[in-house]
This record gives sequence, structure tokens and C-alpha cells, in this order.
Amino acid sequence: MLTDIDYRKLEHRWEGFDWYYKFTTQNADSTADLVCENHVANELDFTDQSKVALAFWFGAMGSPSSSIFAHKFGNFNSDSFPSIMNFFEENKGRISFASDAKYRKIHFKQFIESVCNSLGNKSIYDFTIEQLWKVVGKPSDMAYDHYKSLHINCLENWWQWGRMGQWCFSEALNTYTLFKILPDKMEFGPEGKSHTAGWVLANEKRWLDSRHTEINEKAICEFEDWADSYINRTHFTHTLDVNYYTLETACCNYKRQHKGSRYAGCYIDELYDDLQTLKEDWPEYDFLYSKFMEARKRTLPSGLLYENSKDFDSRKPAYQKSWHNAFKDYGRIPRVEAWANNQTQRWCDITELGYEENLGEFWS
Repeated sequence: MLTDIDYRKLEHRWEGFDWYYKFTTQNADSTADLVCENHVANELDFTDQSKVALAFWFGAMGSPSSSIFAHKFGNFNSDSFPSIMNFFEENKGRISFASDAKYRKIHFKQFIESVCNSLGNKSIYDFTIEQLWKVVGKPSDMAYDHYKSLHINCLENWWQWGRMGQWCFSEALNTYTLFKILPDKMEFGPEGKSHTAGWVLANEKRWLDSRHTEINEKAICEFEDWADSYINRTHFTHTLDVNYYTLETACCNYKRQHKGSRYAGCYIDELYDDLQTLKEDWPEYDFLYSKFMEARKRTLPSGLLYENSKDFDSRKPAYQKSWHNAFKDYGRIPRVEAWANNQTQRWCDITELGYEENLGEFWS
């Protein structure tokens, strides 16, 4: 991977994105939380029922707090509502939610109440299985039909669940359980503004505003076709984590690289910091912290772990916020470049990376 070209420029956009997607899928970066949480669940002998509950909580929270709730409440049902709410109210200040799910914390009672009401006399496991069994008889399309059936029933019944919650729930089920649950497209368009913008930018197109007023149905169909072709082509190069789930995450990240609010390869770093918060805020769940840290060593590349690096300082976070400007200001992708060129990874301020000021705006 070249380090003397500007990956913001239209003619280099796709090359940079393609390198990034290869990096994030071959190193489990975009799925680091899922891979580690699944390892922890296996180490703690979670049952199949508890793993479905874990997938639900991951969709709802997107943080290590999902493991706490799954461990405490297991295969919950409608009768669990009072105890879930009591636990939430007693621990609200230390229960973490991912940035995309913070509104669910604000309205947690309405959300959990709607979920428990939809379960009727079933558990979360039985409810999920019921949705999946509705599509038995279509083996060739079963993974897609599983996704659609869950998508429809959860979005209709769960308060403010949203496309993102369902997407994360489905991806977690696909990771933690033996069920194959896959979307059959990227879901580009107004309901997926962030990853749509990322795909547009990666494909050497000009920036579109957040309302996507320039994207019509024909364009969306073209985007879906391009993404499907790319997924199929990439499978010939490598097969790990190549699917719509990881491509969607990569597109969201890539868009935010352009805006200066993310950097490529940030998710393994972010998980480390989330786990330090878990350790500090939940001393009674120190065993979970230990299992997660062990999972990092066992499931993620050693060279991408902050705790293994020469830059490690337990007083400092792994997440490198100054790297938000690496792409926006310099057209560089530091974590990916180091991996592609077999160089030692760094955890340092961007000023230590030696990038020269690159004048001019490339938001074209």
C-alpha cells in the first residue's frame, strides 16, 4: 500500500477503501466486540438460549454491558420486566450504551416494556425461534428469509428499535449461534444515510448532503448491484467476515474518516477502552473483564492490541482521537498502512506520525 498518495482524491478513493475493507475483515476489527463477546460466552458456558439473549442485548446496547445483562437475566421473558427495570434503575449511571443506541437508554422503560409485551408467554429465545421457523421450507434462501422475518416482527413490535438495532441483533445472532441470518442487500437509501454516504464516497463520487436528495431509486439499485459484485469478488481473495454486515460498518467508518470523526482500524482500540470502563465501573464483574481481556489475546491479532505495544501506557486510552484528522487533513490511513506494509503499529498523537501538511480541501 502506497504512503505517498492522497487517498482523499477521487482517483485514489476506491484503492484506499478497498485496502481498508481488507484490513478490517482480515483482522476482525469491525467485529472485535462480537468475536470477543462470543469467546467470553463460550468460556462461561452460555446455553443456546442465553446466547440468543446476549445477541438481543448487544443489539440493544452495543457495549460490554450486554454481557452483564445476559449473564444476570439469561433467557428472559415478560415476567422479567420488573427485575430488569429495577436493575437498570439501580445501575443506570454505570450501564453503557454505544453512541448509536444512547436514545434507548433514555427511553429504556418504554423499550423493554414493548419487548416484554411482544413476547407474550414466550422467552426471548422462543420468540426468536418462532420467527425463524416461519421460513422453514426455503433452504436456499433461509439465511435471507430469517433476516427478513426477524426484521419485520421486531421493528413492528419493539419501541424505537430501528434498523440499526435490528441489524446489530441479526449480526450478533449470526455470530453467537448456529443460525444463519444474513441481509440480502446493503439497505442503501434514507434509512441508512451513513453507510450510503460512505459507499458513494468510496466509489469516487462527489459528496452528497445528509438528506440524499440526489439519490433516486435507480441509483440505489446500482449501489446495491455494485456492493453485491464487490462482496462476491472479495470472497475470492479472502473469506473471513466478508458480508453485508462488515461492509456496512466499513462504509460508515469510511464516511466518518472524511468528516474527521473516526479513523480506520479504531474498533479494536475502542473495545480496549470500553473494557477499562467495565473494570472500573463494575468491580463485581471483574471476572467478565478478565475473560474479555483474555478473549482479545486469543481472538485478535497480537500486533493490533494496544496492551502489547511499545506505546502502551495504562494511564492512557487505546483510542487515538487525534487520528480522526489523518484522512481528513492528510489523506492517510495509518493503521491500515502499517498493516499492509508489515510495519509496527503505533498508538501516539498524530503529530508523531510524520505527516506533512497537505494544503487544500478534497471534500469533492
